[in-house]
Amino acid sequence: MKKEHFVGAIFVLTALIALGIMFLSRDSLPISSTAGKITGAITLFLGMAVFLWISLYLREAFLGITTPVTDQLIVTGPYRWIRHPLYLSMIIILLGIGIALKSLWGIISIFLLFLPALCYRALLEEKSLYFKFGDAWTEYHRHTRFLIPFF
Repeated sequence: MKKEHFVGAIFVLTALIALGIMFLSRDSLPISSTAGKITGAITLFLGMAVFLWISLYLREAFLGITTPVTDQLIVTGPYRWIRHPLYLSMIIILLGIGIALKSLWGIISIFLLFLPALCYRALLEEKSLYFKFGDAWTEYHRHTRFLIPFF
């Protein structure tokens, strides 16, 4: 198994484990059911909207693994602020589900399991982007944030 495939499998597995924890530890977040559902739904739909925007923006490059599939470095649209907006949208989606299920342990698992796997995968992508785009990548990297805009 290639390293890229292994990292991808770990990435998906950690997301599934976090989701499982969310469903198994429902109602552990100390908020009302109504507040949890409304806040969770808003967060989930926000994450899904960002995910959809990015997938439409990337088009054929959307399904790439850690190796870039386009011949041009994408630095516009959501990529003008952060280098990994797709991954940010995934975190937002998972947070929305965790909040809607009122799962404190599920939300914690996002940060303890999924986020490290996501960051490792993103760093592998950045390494591939550097090898493919060189100075253009270095300049882009210097002016954008990793995962959270404006921080």
